[in-house]
Amino acid sequence: MTQTAATEQELASHAAWQQQRQQRITSATGPLSLVETRWFEPGTTAEQAEQLVAEASAVESDNVVVTPMRRQRLNGDGEEFGLRRWQADAPAISEFLGMAQFDYNPEWVVEAVFTPATDGRTVAFEHIQEVGATRELTVPGDVTFTVNGETVTVTGFRASDTELIIPFSDRTTGASTALGSYAPGRFLAVNIENPEETGQLKVTLNFNYAYVPPCGFSAHFNCPMPPAQNRLPWEVTAGERAPQYTEGFDVHHI
Repeated sequence: MTQTAATEQELASHAAWQQQRQQRITSATGPLSLVETRWFEPGTTAEQAEQLVAEASAVESDNVVVTPMRRQRLNGDGEEFGLRRWQADAPAISEFLGMAQFDYNPEWVVEAVFTPATDGRTVAFEHIQEVGATRELTVPGDVTFTVNGETVTVTGFRASDTELIIPFSDRTTGASTALGSYAPGRFLAVNIENPEETGQLKVTLNFNYAYVPPCGFSAHFNCPMPPAQNRLPWEVTAGERAPQYTEGFDVHHI
């Protein structure tokens, strides 16, 4: 990798992003505040689910927000519905000390090529609460890049019309060293603009903006884990490492 120095603008932009992340993580409806995800009984209709969410919200205090959930069933047979409860004074918020971070590393700003997938292509993603089972997620395409002479191709799922989320792991993932990062992996957002119109698209992967997924802050998220092709062969020493909590606190055993 080529040794380069970060500019003042890069460092300032990254510091602002870190501050925004801190505010978002600790907000009243941020990932630390999620205290329940509940799926309704099989056969619950959309109309019934709406009523159940309204009833749950009506009995909560002012510091709790209830939001609806919907997703495809694991077997692909229709949708299921549920709710989430977000508590502004959740224990995890007061126990959270901040994010362990790698220093900004300009070597991990990597040029890449995004290649759109054919319509309807899916990739099987294992999820953190469904080990051994997979959910087929539609993927908009692949991202190919080279580091230290080694070329890899990764994929991700669409977050919006112009954004791809790449779940990835690397040799820092779960390591019990000073370079260890969150297991099972981190996320990286990539701007893919309008690849359907342009074909292959040059993109920049700035791993300094790699972040811990929501499941690092609450046991009530079910995050997709990196598929095999997204397990990178390097130590990606950039981005967020892991959430830090007061000694003895375990966000997954509250």
